[in-house]
Amino acid sequence: ELDLLDTNYGSWCEKYIKEESRDKKEGFIEFIYKVISELQVQFNDLETKKHRLSKYYKKCNNQAQKNLKRMKSTYGNKLDYIINTKDDVMAELEKISQRLDDLERLISNNTMTEEIYERLGYCNKSVDGLYDKLFETEENLINAMDTMQITLENELGLHEMK
Repeated sequence: ELDLLDTNYGSWCEKYIKEESRDKKEGFIEFIYKVISELQVQFNDLETKKHRLSKYYKKCNNQAQKNLKRMKSTYGNKLDYIINTKDDVMAELEKISQRLDDLERLISNNTMTEEIYERLGYCNKSVDGLYDKLFETEENLINAMDTMQITLENELGLHEMK
């Protein structure tokens, strides 16, 4: 579409339009240039918006980089460690939860003898107890990490900026 703005439509019409009437050709050329002029205005508006958006993005990106640099200089590797630890704990808890779900599915599909069924029931109760403890530990870890994150944000003054 940008190439359309640079085309010489007078020459193009002389070459490709077979109309005999000079007035009709000139009217057609005027119409084409009017449409091109309107497209040029729209293109200029888009260029202005693109420039504003790029400027705003650079401003936001610079501010974010400054904030990250300040956080790293203040907390060093501690912040990375806290974020990575939370992610690692959540990933491990997800694996444990998946294994417990697999065990429950196996137990429910088990059609073995009565003795094996009783032992599986006992194991299921043990697993449920472990699951409850793990779930409680997960909640405690998440709460502790959230508290640490809020503390870090307060120390960095992030809540004041919002």
